[in-house]
Amino acid sequence: MTASERALYVGERGIGRTTLLAALRDRAAARGIVVRSAAAVPAERDVPYALLDQLRPAGAELLIIDDLQWADPASLATLAELLDGPTGMIAAAYRPCPGLPLPVTEVRPVADARLLLRRRYPELAPPVVTRLVRAARGNPLALIELAAGLDTAQRSARRALPEVLPLGERGRAVFAPAVESLPAATRRRLVEAALTGADELDLDAGELAPAVRGGLLAGHPPRFAHPLVAPTVVALATAGERRTAHRALSRSARISPDRADLHLAACTTAADAALADRLERAAHRAWSRGEALRAAPILLRAAELSTDEAAAARRVALAAQVHAELTGQGARPGPASIEPLGEEPNPLRTVRAARAAVLSDRLGEHRAGLRRVARTGAQGGAVLPAVEAQALLALDDFGRGRWGLAALRTQQARQLTRARAARADLDPVRYVEALLAAAHGHDDTAQSAVDELLTSAAVGDSPKVAHLARHAAALAALGRADFETAYRHARAVTAPGVLSAGDLGALWCAPILIEAAVRTGRRPEAGRHAAALARVAPGSARFAMITAGGRAMTAPTDEALTILHSAVSVPGLRRWPFELARLNLRYGETLRRAREIARSRWHLQRALADFQRLGAAPWADRAAGELAAAGLTGVAGPVGALTPQEREIAELAATGLTNKQIAARLLISPRTVGAHLRRSFDKLGIGSRAALRDALSLR
Repeated sequence: MTASERALYVGERGIGRTTLLAALRDRAAARGIVVRSAAAVPAERDVPYALLDQLRPAGAELLIIDDLQWADPASLATLAELLDGPTGMIAAAYRPCPGLPLPVTEVRPVADARLLLRRRYPELAPPVVTRLVRAARGNPLALIELAAGLDTAQRSARRALPEVLPLGERGRAVFAPAVESLPAATRRRLVEAALTGADELDLDAGELAPAVRGGLLAGHPPRFAHPLVAPTVVALATAGERRTAHRALSRSARISPDRADLHLAACTTAADAALADRLERAAHRAWSRGEALRAAPILLRAAELSTDEAAAARRVALAAQVHAELTGQGARPGPASIEPLGEEPNPLRTVRAARAAVLSDRLGEHRAGLRRVARTGAQGGAVLPAVEAQALLALDDFGRGRWGLAALRTQQARQLTRARAARADLDPVRYVEALLAAAHGHDDTAQSAVDELLTSAAVGDSPKVAHLARHAAALAALGRADFETAYRHARAVTAPGVLSAGDLGALWCAPILIEAAVRTGRRPEAGRHAAALARVAPGSARFAMITAGGRAMTAPTDEALTILHSAVSVPGLRRWPFELARLNLRYGETLRRAREIARSRWHLQRALADFQRLGAAPWADRAAGELAAAGLTGVAGPVGALTPQEREIAELAATGLTNKQIAARLLISPRTVGAHLRRSFDKLGIGSRAALRDALSLR
């Protein structure tokens, strides 16, 4: 820092501007710089030279000014004249100040909001931390005040959080004067907007103008200007005003059916069996997505609205079960929450433990329990956990390159729901179907599955489901080398450099965002996201490979080659053939561009062989194109004529398993296995099982 420093730090209230200025003032004083500092206040905005009288700039080498937006015009004019001289000037404001032409720097949200919360409130349960971080948008003041508004039971997740988080008196005081001064019509519309929980508000320009002038709304389209505005609006509304707003929202065509029912329930005083039934289904959808903190209060409200005592008791019991099993939901799972549960009799617990293990890349450890749940469901047991068990098994099969088996499992999950007329949540099944279609290059099928997921996400108000849909869409675009579209989909999930360990879609989109950013000329964004991935990625061999690939994309060529060589040399990566093939493709591309042609061909041939064996047609085309550029054409890979189902069964048969053993493993009939094998024999031009291994070129 020098005495000639000049800057205007801009950011919303509570973002840390004052703390930043204090640190800069201390640093300047430590270097012997003569500093004068002051803060403008609203009450003196019309008092000429009020700020200047505080500041007394004579003899100062550096002026530091907080809350510049409240400065009186006369002081601003004098300060602008001082900029013609040697005096340095650092100021902070929550909006730019046209009267003082200083270089503007935006104060960004806090990078590690979770760490800040846990230091201040160590008793917060993981799902509560997740909710607070999302609501505060990285604003330190909002983080602290929203947490302070919770009672002990809410902080520990023993009691559910309301849709709009409560605020204490200190938190409300920040924006209460501006809210209370609004016209009644504007305030009524803001209550409705706050209760929707939407980021962007659909309000008439005339209605929102007073809120914009008061600093409560900003942007185009408008949004609440600060994370504390919406909670303040709701906290200051009367009970009658909130009921009126809920009633209006329940009739709105702009929100999802699930949310419309929640608003209707909030303003309904009499029992309503049909509404209670709809709420229970909404709670199941939320629970199946891992949003237990939302599901529990919905179930309790459904119980209150029930006309049948038995139904009410069942819903209360289910809400209690949700709360009892809540610990660890929404957070990065620790070892205790992801360990396989052995002969656990409760299928919901088995599935939930496996679901938590996905984020730590330990899903494979739960296969035995998931197969047991799926088998029990097929034999007349609980349908909902059986469907999710099949989806989780299919997801693991996709990662391990058993794409035919993954497709069979998704079919079986759908068949089970049809056979039992069950209303199961099929989003996990759709996600695997979308991944399979995207990787195979079946763009129309992939888009259809993505559209279904996005529709479901809108109905159930679930960003995580939307993120999974975007991941599949981004994968499809990356495979066909449409890097701009891939970047757009991945960017819709999370901003470059921002990554949550608890969001599966965001984690899997990370390597796509990095590659798409590099290939579309956005290297700084790619670098930030590669660093974010390295910070939050699970400590598995697969994610070590993926993280290395991201680092290599953003590194200079020599460093990239070193990273890639180490990455592909890690033992055990053959368990993840699709990811390994993508890494070999990247390694081969990098070697070819470094003019190491012979080495590039070897890695590109391995990538091509794996892509062809998997049936990843667009990726095989990319590898073949790179090989052609390396001077090698007409390269044939392993067998590609078999369907995914035929290939999976043929590979199992090639290991020596009988039709009955294969049928038991895949949960299909031996007759179906035999039919697939006969078609495979015809396509491969062989007459016996003994020839399968050579025909398939299994390694």
